[in-house]
This record gives sequence, structure tokens and C-alpha cells, in this order.
Amino acid sequence: MTGVAVRADADRRDPLTGRRLVALDFDGTVIGPDGAVSARTVRAVKAVLASGVEVVPVTARMPGAVLHPGLRLGIRGEAICASGAARVDLRTGRLTWRRPLSPELAAELAGRVRAACLEAAFGWVHEAGVTVEDGYPYPHPDRVVGRIGALTQPVVALFARCDAACRGRFAEQVRGAVAGLADLGACGAGYAEVVRRGVCKLAALRELCADRGVPSGEVLAFGDGAADAPMLRWAGHGVAVGDGVPEALRAADRVAAGCADDGVAAVLEEFVEVNR
Repeated sequence: MTGVAVRADADRRDPLTGRRLVALDFDGTVIGPDGAVSARTVRAVKAVLASGVEVVPVTARMPGAVLHPGLRLGIRGEAICASGAARVDLRTGRLTWRRPLSPELAAELAGRVRAACLEAAFGWVHEAGVTVEDGYPYPHPDRVVGRIGALTQPVVALFARCDAACRGRFAEQVRGAVAGLADLGACGAGYAEVVRRGVCKLAALRELCADRGVPSGEVLAFGDGAADAPMLRWAGHGVAVGDGVPEALRAADRVAAGCADDGVAAVLEEFVEVNR
């Protein structure tokens, strides 16, 4: 297939057959830097859904940020979000499953991160929505407070940002501050997401599949990032987009064209065709 490479040791016997669930990363995989999903990808995902195969978004996005792209793709079930810390019902926006930090631990972690970087600002996701400190650049938070203090609700994810000179090493500062107490989810320059220990995309996907009675061999997974690599390796067939990071490319059974070239859509179109 044009634009698609298959790993030499992958099973070449109908690798797209026998898959009952598609695990789909969003950003960098089907959502480009402009925040858009292509019309071709929308058609391909809807065709997969129409064939009776479940499509589950598996993303670092916070719950509220999953709803619009998920619904645009025609997905009406659950999505794994917050780097695996929660599942959200795309029809209602309500969390259906979570692996949160305790309020006490989340507050302690924020204090540790702030001690490591005095310029850090915080936001956090909880059952009632998203709360941010005043000045934190988060679109449409549910609540704004002056400064994080004592917390009363479990925290699905604690996210921290720093726009000071140390932003290039901020994620490593956060990693050191929370070591042994929590793990990091999505990270970038000046940004880090803190989640409960053991939380990751693969752990959440495995539990969702166990709930549905779907073994790993019947999962088709797509991704582009280092956080996607374990689920690409675990799935019966893992597909990385061509502009993904090296960890994802090495973990995948197949490397498709890049996000901008509708690599996922091309594979899903083939998937629908071979399973007719």
C-alpha cells in the first residue's frame, strides 16, 4: 500500500482482520497543529463504526477537550483521556471511570513542584470540571482561584506550566519533584501533567478492553508519541503515523503516512475493505 511500511517481523497474514476495537490517539495522529480533523479521517472513522467495530479515543487531552473531536468523528461511546487517568462518556461529558490523586497528595505535589520552580502555575481536573489558578492559560475553566491550596476533591490530573527562563527544563524539574509519589503524563516545553502512579494510556486501555471482553489481539491501535508506544506494542496490530517519534515508530507493526497526509484514514479505509 502506498505510503505504508510494515515492520519486517509483523504477521503479514491479513493483519487488519479480526480486530474488534480501534484505539485512536488524537493529537499528532488524527488532529494536526491547527486542531482540525480532516474530512477524509471523519469518513473513515464513521465507516469503521458503521461496520460494528468500536472506536475508542486514547488521548492526553483533558475530558472537556475530547468531546468536540470525538463527536465530530461520530464516536458516541467512551474515550480514555488525561493520559489514561479517566474515561469520559462523549454523549454526556461525564466521567465514567477514574484513577485520581487523593486531594491531600495532589496538594502536596503542587507544593513540591512550586518549591522546585517558583514560577509554576497550576490547573487541575476533578469531578466537577477544571479549576485553574488566576492567569493560567486554560480556555473556559469551570473555576478560577488565586492560588492552589487545600483540596477537597480527588484530582484526576494536576497540570503545571512555567513560562519563565527555565521552561526548557521544567518537565524534568517536575519529574524530580514528584518522583516516587506520582507519574508524569503529557509533557512539553514549560508544561507537565502529573497523574497517579501507574496511570498511563496502556493501563487504561487494558482495563477498558477487559471490561468489554476484548483481548489485545483484537485491538488495532494508532499513535504517534512516546506515551502511545506501549499500547502500539500491546495491541494485536499497532500503527504509528510516519511523523511520530522514534519510540512509536519502533513499537509499531506498521508505519503509515503522516497525520497531515491522512495516514490513519488510509489504514482505516483498508481495514473496512478487507473486513467486508
